[in-house]
Amino acid sequence: MKTTPEKFNYEESKLLDLIQKLRRFDGRLNEKLDKIAKNIETGSFTLAVAGQFKRGKTTLINAILGQRLLPTAVLPLTSIITIIRYGPKPRFLVIFQDGKQIEIKKEEIEEYVTEKLNPNNVKSVQRVEIETPSAFLKHGVVLVDTPGIGSVYRHNTDVAYRFLPDADAIIFVLSSDPPISDAECQFLQESSKYASKFFFVLNKIDYLNESEIIELSEFNKRIIASKMGIEPSKIRLFPLSAKNALESKLLDEKHTSKDWGIVNFERMLEEFIVSQKGAFVLAVSESRIRHITEELINQRLIEKSNLMISSRELEERLERFEAELQHILSKRDYSNELVDIEQKKILEIIDADLAELKQTMSEPLIKEIVAYASSLENKNNNEFVMLVDDYRQKRILDVLERWRSKEEEKISAIFSEKMKKYSNDINNVISEIERIASGLFDVKIESKKTEEQLTLESTFYFKLSKADEITALSTFDTLLPKSIFKKIVLSRLPSDIAEDIDRNCGRIRYDFLERMQKSALQFKWTLNEKIDTVIDGIRSANERAKKIKAMGVEKTNTRLSEIEHEIQELRLILASLNKYTAVKA
Repeated sequence: MKTTPEKFNYEESKLLDLIQKLRRFDGRLNEKLDKIAKNIETGSFTLAVAGQFKRGKTTLINAILGQRLLPTAVLPLTSIITIIRYGPKPRFLVIFQDGKQIEIKKEEIEEYVTEKLNPNNVKSVQRVEIETPSAFLKHGVVLVDTPGIGSVYRHNTDVAYRFLPDADAIIFVLSSDPPISDAECQFLQESSKYASKFFFVLNKIDYLNESEIIELSEFNKRIIASKMGIEPSKIRLFPLSAKNALESKLLDEKHTSKDWGIVNFERMLEEFIVSQKGAFVLAVSESRIRHITEELINQRLIEKSNLMISSRELEERLERFEAELQHILSKRDYSNELVDIEQKKILEIIDADLAELKQTMSEPLIKEIVAYASSLENKNNNEFVMLVDDYRQKRILDVLERWRSKEEEKISAIFSEKMKKYSNDINNVISEIERIASGLFDVKIESKKTEEQLTLESTFYFKLSKADEITALSTFDTLLPKSIFKKIVLSRLPSDIAEDIDRNCGRIRYDFLERMQKSALQFKWTLNEKIDTVIDGIRSANERAKKIKAMGVEKTNTRLSEIEHEIQELRLILASLNKYTAVKA
């Protein structure tokens, strides 16, 4: 069944109501229930906007938001990601590559994201984050403006491509001036495995008549289909004019006969976001609520079972449970140690791959850059240094970024496989606890499975020598005759390139290690928390039964009656969840 915005709001309210009902059964669950409620209310959906330089993607973002938020520069942007999310008031934050942050004014954004005012990202900006009170963003949508592809800055294309796995959907902006380019075709071909995430916009239709719009739309669909390996009929392409749509919104022309295509596009986006975000967020939340409800039922069944036996039998049962539990937990400790061992093995793989990279890449790259520098003629000393430096940085970044992207896929796959084995080991531990509980308390306890991947969020950035560091010459030295100056630079270039490669290989290694450790720690914590939750629930039920029995027969009978009533209420919550699942399907 299709999830509409209205249906999503109804289902969201229903789950939040069930959370409120669960709170009164055990106050210790409030923190967990708060997290589930927050996830339902604020779960995010990342919508990335990509496209070639001068296609109008930044104008499209402004049109969607209905405000001139981002600068629309004539020059291409640097490799800066701009993240826009909802906030009660406008806020603009610059995050630098060293982790420092500064808050800026709206009119200062251009100083950090445009090539004109931040050439080659000399200000070392990692990303810009913006908060704005936009209705489009209010329910957890996050817009991401990615660097333009196909400009002279190849690194921009790499940054845009690397962001695709993190996005829930991608808006790819085309236009009529000119039609789809070779650079765009190459990008789409490389992105074919993410084809289902793509929406295409044919921008600047105000320059075309109706027949030209249809003709160009069909032409683009055929090209996209051939490059991404999908049927043209499955391509979602929307003709519009972002510039005119923005102007119309700013003038508040609600009743204009021409919306420039933006209304249909926004309606489609809203329905898609709600269906995707709603399906995921609600499914995860429903699963967690169901799990907590089943835990509460199991605890009461255990307590009921304990209350119906003698005090002596109860003591014997509790002693047996604790004795067998200690044996099982020793297996958990062993599995936790294995995770640390596997991390070291993965790091050894990374080290071997980096060593091979340096061995196979350094010499050819040095020869290529030196050959380029040697070929430069009729340049003054300052021009010579800048040209060599630009070429050196571009080539080193190209090679390292491409290698890092492939290594990311490889290491992520290895890490996921190791964590899957660890997950199976821990789930076997939980299964043994379930077996003990089933035998001792005549209650079946079940837990959901957990999987984990390498953390994708990274603060990594490459660090290359600057032009003056390459030459190690003073301003006075640049006055040397060109032939002597060139000879000195060429003699120092190989060692400086090798040093840059070595330094950045070390940075890549540290980035992988830090993220792997962070992921493994989070994964161990998640799985161990599952075990502790099961154990704590059983122990809590045992302790309650022990205390009640000590109060006498009358109190025991009263509590048994209360348990029956609580189980009935909890089963009604489960029934409500089952009905919710059936309707959703």
